[in-house]
Amino acid sequence: MEKYDHWVKCDTCDRRFETERSYEQHMDALDHCAPVFESETCTRTFFSQAAINQHMSSKGHWEPKVPCKTCSQTFKTEEAAAQHMNAKRHWEPTVPCETCSQIFHTEEAAAQHMEAQRHYENYCVYSKRRFDSENCLRQV
Repeated sequence: MEKYDHWVKCDTCDRRFETERSYEQHMDALDHCAPVFESETCTRTFFSQAAINQHMSSKGHWEPKVPCKTCSQTFKTEEAAAQHMNAKRHWEPTVPCETCSQIFHTEEAAAQHMEAQRHYENYCVYSKRRFDSENCLRQV
């Protein structure tokens, strides 16, 4: 028999198997529970920490991929990004509209609001007030 260097070991009874298939048959037949290691960035699962580490390295999953929605930081997982956003209170809107009391998460959202609500029209840059009509603006 050839020497096989990639034996799959049962963590429940320490038996070793040449193939994943024979390992899975053993697990099913004896109702052994295999530890499942889930990839943080895709849907793959693995039977050992070593296997998932190899997968994460070969696929570049260790690299930060999830951006913070408010700042330029990136994270390896959605959970890490959410934890950062909670800690830094990045979920709360921080960009105010120049003419009304609304606050937005990004400059782009505030600018879109200004355009959509036509806040750029009838806005006095000196008094920093918005008026309902051009006539009201001229009366100031």
